[in-house]
Amino acid sequence: MIEKLIKDTHPRPAWTMIKDGRRIQFGPKPWKVLWGKIKQIVVFSILLVPCADAANDFRYRKTATPFIVELSLGNIPGKATNNKFGRSQNVDSGVATDIWGGSDGPDNQPLWTHVTAARIHEIYSVDADDTATTGDGCRTVSVSGVGHGDMSIASETVSMAGNTYVPTLNTYQRINRMACETFGVTEMNEGNIYAIAQVDASTQIVVTANFSQSLHGIWTCPLGKTCLITQYYASFNKSGGATGAIDLTLFTRDNTTSEHGWRVRHSLGAITTGSSHFGHAFNPYFKIAEKTDIKVQAIGSANDLDVSAGFDVIIVDN
Repeated sequence: MIEKLIKDTHPRPAWTMIKDGRRIQFGPKPWKVLWGKIKQIVVFSILLVPCADAANDFRYRKTATPFIVELSLGNIPGKATNNKFGRSQNVDSGVATDIWGGSDGPDNQPLWTHVTAARIHEIYSVDADDTATTGDGCRTVSVSGVGHGDMSIASETVSMAGNTYVPTLNTYQRINRMACETFGVTEMNEGNIYAIAQVDASTQIVVTANFSQSLHGIWTCPLGKTCLITQYYASFNKSGGATGAIDLTLFTRDNTTSEHGWRVRHSLGAITTGSSHFGHAFNPYFKIAEKTDIKVQAIGSANDLDVSAGFDVIIVDN
C-alpha cells in the first residue's frame, strides 16, 4: 500500500489522499475555511454600515403590520396623516357653498373668505358658559393651522372667556382646526365658538354648538411639506319626499404664486330622495405643494340640504 498526500489543482485547492490507486478528496484545510468565514463577516458588516442611519425607515424594516397602519401610528419618520372633514347644514339650490360651519345659520355665509396676511385671531363664544375654570361648557380650545407669515405650522391652546374676545398668541394665515379640550359639567360647547381675524374682521373657523370641534372641510398644506390627497367624499340628507341632488367639487389654491386663485381638481355628483354617500379615491394619489389651500364645495338642486364632506391626506416632509 502506497500512501501520499498531494495538492490538487482544483480552483479551490483541496487535499487528496491516494490509497490503493483511488483518489479520496478532502475539503480545504481548516485554517482556510476559518479565513473564508472571517472574510464573509467583514464584508457583510461593511455593507450594513450605510443602512445604519436608515434603521428607523419603514423601507428597511420587515413587519407584518400593513404600511397604512404603521403610517397612522406615526411609526414612519417624515410622514403623517390627516383626515379632514366638514359639514354644512344649509346648502341651497344653485348656491355654491363651502363645507364649513360658517355657512349655517345664524351666520349664513356660504363662501369661506381667507385672510390677506398672517393675523392675530380673536376667540369667543356666543354663550357665557363657555369660559375657563368655572364654565359649564367649553373651557379651553386648541387652535392649529399655518402662520408666522411663512405658512409654517402653528398651534396653541386658548382659555375661553365666554362672550369676551381672547386674542391668539400666534399669527395665522389659516386656522385648519379648532377643538374644545377641557369642559365643565355639560362636556360640550354650549354656544358657537368663533375665530375672528383682526384687521380683516372675517370669520375664519367655527365650532358649532354641541359639536366641540370645527367641521371645516378646508385645510392648508404647511410650509416644508408635500401633501398627497388619497380620496375625497361626501354624504347628504334631503328631508321629505322630494328628490335632491348636489354637485361636489374639490378645489385647490396655490399660495406660492403671485396671483392666487381657486382651481377645480375633481368633481362628483349625486342624487337622492333620502340620504346618499359617495366619493372618489385617487390612484395615484393627488399631489399638492406646500402652502396650498384645499376645500370641498357643494351646489344643491334644492334648499336646506345637509351636506358632510371631507378628504384624507398623507403629509410628507420635503
